Amino acid sequence: DMAAYIPFSYDLRNCVGRALAHQEMLMIASMLMRELEFDFKKGFDWDVFPGKLGDHWIQLGSG
Repeated sequence: DMAAYIPFSYDLRNCVGRALAHQEMLMIASMLMRELEFDFKKGFDWDVFPGKLGDHWIQLGSG
């Protein structure tokens, strides 16, 4: 049952390593962002880009 997936639990008996695990995930994500090279698709036109650029949170799910 995918709805029952709670990796760190919750309430008073939650995982004591939760904060450390989140920090490690952020560190790995930032290291990947620093090492990888990102670029726009060939022929990308800023003039037709919809909307403004800004900071946004992106969450990826598996389903």
